Amino acid sequence: MARTEALKELYNISSDNSQSKEAFREDLMNIARTTISSKLLTYEKEHFAKLVVDAVLKLNGSRNLSQIQIIKKLGGSLKDSYLDDGFILEKQFQLDVLIGRKNHAFFWPTLPWTMIKSKYSEQR
Repeated sequence: MARTEALKELYNISSDNSQSKEAFREDLMNIARTTISSKLLTYEKEHFAKLVVDAVLKLNGSRNLSQIQIIKKLGGSLKDSYLDDGFILEKQFQLDVLIGRKNHAFFWPTLPWTMIKSKYSEQR
C-alpha cells in the first residue's frame, strides 16, 4: 500500500522533458553529474558529464551501449579525454604512392595491420 502511494506521488511530481532537446539534455547532465562521484573525477566532473551525455545522445534512442567504446591511452590528463565519431586507427599511411594512379580503392581494416596477410606478403 505504501509502495503504491509512493509510486503515485513520484509519478505526479515527475516531468517529461523528452520533447524539449535543451531540457532533456539538462536532465541528462544532472543525472550524469550526480552519478559521477569518483574522487578522481572531482575536478573534471563537468567535462566527463558532457562526454557521457553526448555519447548517450548519439545513440538516438538505441539502448545498445556496445556502440560506445572506451579506448584507454597512457599519458596525458583526464581533460584530454574526448568523444569521437567513427573509429580510431593508429597507423600512418603514405598516400604519395597513389599519385598518378587511377581507380584505386582504399582498404580500411578492422584488424591491426600486422594481422593482415595478402598473397604478396606470403611470397616474401
